[in-house]
Amino acid sequence: MYKTYCEVRDRKGLKDADVAKGTGLNAQLFSDWKRGKGAPKAEKLLKIADFLEVPMEYLITGEMPTKGGYFLDEEAARLAQEYQADQNIRIIFDGVRKSSKEDILFIKELVERMGLND
Repeated sequence: MYKTYCEVRDRKGLKDADVAKGTGLNAQLFSDWKRGKGAPKAEKLLKIADFLEVPMEYLITGEMPTKGGYFLDEEAARLAQEYQADQNIRIIFDGVRKSSKEDILFIKELVERMGLND
């Protein structure tokens, strides 16, 4: 779980101190977590996930939820996970739960044509 957290944090160009400040959590939590002295409890993990803009399940399992997850279409969920690293594309999908695979590919292509992902 800590490895997934680090990957998301690093992808966003953040440090533990940034996440601690943004979530209001004690920085010692991240140090303890890194050393294997337990993991954040659910309420703290949810704050971290919200701050990093990923589902809590993703932090726990390393996989984006599909069935019963945010996107109704499984292929759309997979593509959304793939594009999660690109903030310009990701922001477009906020609140677009019913997006299909075709919708996501179209939006990605549109963003790329507009040069918004440079």
